[in-house]
Amino acid sequence: TRRAKQALNILEEAETRFPDDPLVSLAKADTYLAMRNHRYAYNYLREALLSDRLDMDAKAGIIYTAAGGEKQSLPERELLKLTDLFVGIYPREAKAHAVQGDIYMQLGQLSLSRDAYLAALDINKYIEGIWQQLLQVEIQLGYFDDVETHGGEAAALFPNNAIILFMTGHGFLGNKNPNEARTYLEAALNNAQEDNLPLLTQLYSNLGDIYHSLRMYPESEVAYEEAIALDSTNAYALNNYAYYLSIRKEKLDRAEAMSRRSNDLQPDYPSYQDTYAWVLFQQGEYGEALAWIEKAVKNADGSSD
Repeated sequence: TRRAKQALNILEEAETRFPDDPLVSLAKADTYLAMRNHRYAYNYLREALLSDRLDMDAKAGIIYTAAGGEKQSLPERELLKLTDLFVGIYPREAKAHAVQGDIYMQLGQLSLSRDAYLAALDINKYIEGIWQQLLQVEIQLGYFDDVETHGGEAAALFPNNAIILFMTGHGFLGNKNPNEARTYLEAALNNAQEDNLPLLTQLYSNLGDIYHSLRMYPESEVAYEEAIALDSTNAYALNNYAYYLSIRKEKLDRAEAMSRRSNDLQPDYPSYQDTYAWVLFQQGEYGEALAWIEKAVKNADGSSD
């Protein structure tokens, strides 16, 4: 475009006056990205990364900006070449490997992301954020044994980190070990910030599930009530609480109201429709229960009208 070409002319002059200035290289890279000339953009970003005038944090910022996910971000191949270069410049810096892990994670390459985070922690295991990223990737991969192991190690280093405790609990949940999960999730609850409502809501919801599985029914009800009090739109807690009340044939009017609410919040979700059918069945509303079962089956099959 005309404006981009004008900008390049100005930057060419700046480059003559300030040779080897990485800020000029970055400005030229931005201009070429705007022009969708990825090869030239990559070359100037590479120049900036190789410059001795920028520190590691500034170079990490270049990588994250290039991965921005916006129209002006670099294509995957060039982005990965930049992260390889970054790690090559700082092979013994945990942060460099963590940045590479973040980029792999953003690109959905979870196994490579995990390897990069493990490499970072081999260099420095005292960075909480890298442990959190590692556990998140391992949960997504379903590597629950690793979540238990690495989570236990991280929790020993950072016993008051609610996120690490929460994720470690999820590893035990994934492996169907409710007693260990309970220990970690209760510890997470004790250390969670009072204003972190999404985390608190999820913790109470999960503890509601765990207490029910351990037949700690009064504790389960208290946990679900807390979750719903914190977030009245928590369809997951409303559904599970309603379902567990119904199978125990307790407080069926309350169960019906909560289950109906979960379906209002998340319509056409077969699991919630199935719960509502079961609650209605327990109330003796057999015709209506059948209609909701049919809805659940239809949505589970993915069929349409």
